[in-house]
Amino acid sequence: VDDEDYERVNQYIWTKSYVDNVRRIHTNPLNVSLSGFVLENGFQKIKNNDFTKNNITSIGYQQRWARPTRNTSSIYKGVYLNRKTKKWSAVIKIDSKSKYLGSFVDEWEAAKAYNSAVDKYWDGQGYKNHKNQNDSIFEYEYKTYKDQKRRRRGKSKFKGVYLTQSGYVAQITYKRKTYHIGWSKNIYETALMFNKINFYLHGSDVILNDVP
Repeated sequence: VDDEDYERVNQYIWTKSYVDNVRRIHTNPLNVSLSGFVLENGFQKIKNNDFTKNNITSIGYQQRWARPTRNTSSIYKGVYLNRKTKKWSAVIKIDSKSKYLGSFVDEWEAAKAYNSAVDKYWDGQGYKNHKNQNDSIFEYEYKTYKDQKRRRRGKSKFKGVYLTQSGYVAQITYKRKTYHIGWSKNIYETALMFNKINFYLHGSDVILNDVP
């Protein structure tokens, strides 16, 4: 994400999930995707780990930017094999209606016709095919690192407060670095430590722990 968005994104734990070839990164408390959190009603142009605003848009609709569908006759979006003619057909949806773009002997030529239609009808604001690249298949490339596992195992009900063998520790992330705030055997005291520093650094827009 962009530096300007890092602090507010970092207030939540984000979860990745997969359904077929669709990957979603979201947070349960807000019921919103990471791209939609960074930019209202936004979605990624290129499906990867880049959630900066350069790779997020709200122009058009999400299906424009979707990957090709898996397990179809072509690896390219908007292309299918006509089994009668043994040629590749290209189509694109405009205003919810399929528009036929032509029939081609070569699969990539059909894919290029789809790409040209993206430029013509959507001003380039949509997914484009890449030669010899099957974007419907991707690796589950996300990893949970050891430090993340350790922190989550010891996480308490309060933000920024973690349980250790000797008591509770308050930590905060600021400008992508994690800082130790303090330690106490009392969880409420530790939560208040975090609140004080969090408010000092980020002001009234942050979410503070609700300490009784």
